[in-house]
Amino acid sequence: MPVILPNGETIHVPVGYGDGYAYCIKEAGDDPDVTNGLEIRATCQMRNEELEMRNGNEEMRHDTRVEIIGGEGVGRFTLPGFDYPPGEAAINKAPRQMIEQNIKSILSPLTPHPSPLTSNHHHQRS
Repeated sequence: MPVILPNGETIHVPVGYGDGYAYCIKEAGDDPDVTNGLEIRATCQMRNEELEMRNGNEEMRHDTRVEIIGGEGVGRFTLPGFDYPPGEAAINKAPRQMIEQNIKSILSPLTPHPSPLTSNHHHQRS
């Protein structure tokens, strides 16, 4: 699986699949810590699109939002003063942004975009 790093470099990470999740083995590289070699699991769930009111008409809003929850084994911020409030998954800002960017790059071909054929704008011939 190609993964875009914060510096723009793309690396390829081997991904495995379990019952309802995908996983990879964390390689800490030149900055090893206690998580080096651990199996990192991820699940993904798509939510229904939200309706938005514009000029009295309901329109579909195609907004891809990534919510990172952090599952078993992921610590939680316990003190204020970090990028995220206490109780949030203890995943720092740069890794969160990297996760979000990579998920959105994979989902973008799957996200519906408004078609010019269904536009509310009418063209008149002169």
